[in-house]
Amino acid sequence: MFKEIYIKESEQLLKKWKETPSHKKNVFISDGIIDLEKWGSHKKILLILKEAYGSDEDWSLTETIKNEWKGPKYKVWWTVSYWLYLLNKTTKDFVPLFPKDNEIKECVEFLLSSAILNIKKSNGKSSSENDDLKKYVTSDKDFILKQIELINPDIILCGNTGQFLFPEIFSECNKIENTQWFYRWKERMIIDYWHPANQYPDELCYYALGQLYQRILEK
Repeated sequence: MFKEIYIKESEQLLKKWKETPSHKKNVFISDGIIDLEKWGSHKKILLILKEAYGSDEDWSLTETIKNEWKGPKYKVWWTVSYWLYLLNKTTKDFVPLFPKDNEIKECVEFLLSSAILNIKKSNGKSSSENDDLKKYVTSDKDFILKQIELINPDIILCGNTGQFLFPEIFSECNKIENTQWFYRWKERMIIDYWHPANQYPDELCYYALGQLYQRILEK
């Protein structure tokens, strides 16, 4: 039932979104749950990034990841997959080691069973301007909120997007006591973390997130 409702309402939402003045006549890149058959088979995690780009016509990031790439492609998406592996495998007593070759299949699985939301869905660039992203969050606030509610994640992982989302989207969230990057919002956990394309070493980002997340699970 969820699958049918999600497909119908997501298509309607993205169609209306594309027709707004900020996006009309621009290349529109849709996103959302990557693989509906896998969604809910693991922790329901939504990654919120800044913007996507590429191609001269409308395209779907979720369809590209699922059907063309069949999992992560390029370093940024492998980093996302490692973080999703970490969040799915970490418990209050255990933080998994950085994935080795024999765990790659699980990393792919966790990416396919996640969801992606880009703040800016058209006219994207490889380098984001903060004022531009703030403008899109303000103009598209209702659409962003609706998309989050449709996806209905348990965990929202912000890839250096919290600075834009907290004032407008997560204004009623509460910081989890004695933490720096963790919040509660509508019974969901928000993790305000680095962008997966950051220049810090992969394992540093991985273990920092793991240690912080483990502390939350201990509470």
